[in-house]
Amino acid sequence: MALLYHIWYNRSVQKTTVYLDESDLAKLRALAQRENVKPAMLIRKAVSALVDVEMPPLPRGTGKYRSGNPDGSSNRKAILRSAVRRGRW
Repeated sequence: MALLYHIWYNRSVQKTTVYLDESDLAKLRALAQRENVKPAMLIRKAVSALVDVEMPPLPRGTGKYRSGNPDGSSNRKAILRSAVRRGRW
């Protein structure tokens, strides 16, 4: 059973590196020990909770009109900033 778990687990997640302050790492390890889980599991849960937060809605009118600007998606931040400065929302 443990072998099957490791085969599934290794195929479903990607390895990454996270750098933590010594004090944060100590707190993470203490929490993991209290919860009886590995620190990596707590990190995965925290990241999952962070990325699952609902994004705020886009400003009204976004995506409704053609700007005639073919690179609008790559310059979206500058375009939106410009529209806000001109008071178009």
